[in-house]
Amino acid sequence: MARYRLHHSLGRRAVIRQLHRWAKRHFSDHKRFKHQKLSDALLVALLLSRLVFKHPFPSIWWQMLREDRSGLPSYTQAYTRGLRLLDRLEAVVSPARRCTEVIIDSMPLPVCRPKRGKRC
Repeated sequence: MARYRLHHSLGRRAVIRQLHRWAKRHFSDHKRFKHQKLSDALLVALLLSRLVFKHPFPSIWWQMLREDRSGLPSYTQAYTRGLRLLDRLEAVVSPARRCTEVIIDSMPLPVCRPKRGKRC
């Protein structure tokens, strides 16, 4: 049975390197614990690289990365750490904005039939 593989691209390393440079500015590039195999910045770069190449299956993408690089953690460990970093990533990508004016629409929705219009 043939294995599902993305076409080998010479640009994959360059994209991951560029994402890693970006992630170093926002995430720690040091391992927090001795048993960790990746820093937070490199993990974010590897997880975001899948979105750049529009690969539909994260586990298969991670398996392909593990074939190229020795010492990567399992997909489950990377996914769990990625979920923990998601809040920080969202804060970096879309910073919170203060709202100066708020508009509230208080009109009733026209979901009731005319028979029940009085009680709507």
